[in-house]
Amino acid sequence: MTYRYFLKIAYNGSPYCGWQMQPNALTVQQKLQETMQLFCHLVGDTLGCGRTDTGVHAKQFYLHFDCHTPIADETEFLYKLNRVLPESIAVFQLFKVGNEELIIATTRPELLPACVAVFYHPQDKRYQHLK
Repeated sequence: MTYRYFLKIAYNGSPYCGWQMQPNALTVQQKLQETMQLFCHLVGDTLGCGRTDTGVHAKQFYLHFDCHTPIADETEFLYKLNRVLPESIAVFQLFKVGNEELIIATTRPELLPACVAVFYHPQDKRYQHLK
């Protein structure tokens, strides 16, 4: 069984070659995953809400990840991550979510990295569990 979580982070992108992992460059995703592996058993890679280029900062960036074991104490998990991560990356919030997919439909996919909320039609049966 796997457990899915969303994580809200912010970062100063100056020391990184963007968010997404690259074979020959240090990225935010790489640094975060290396640190997360110390405290939970990740299943695969983290999945971010978008991409950023080299040197670009993010005030609110969301990602999701799966792990083999549940995170028992969310406050302690955040504390440990922030103690080990470099000061250029800060973790703010952890959200436990179900394992089902959350489909995000948009006519402007290039704006997804800037989105801080997802809206759904209240009568859409697919999302009734999100109320």
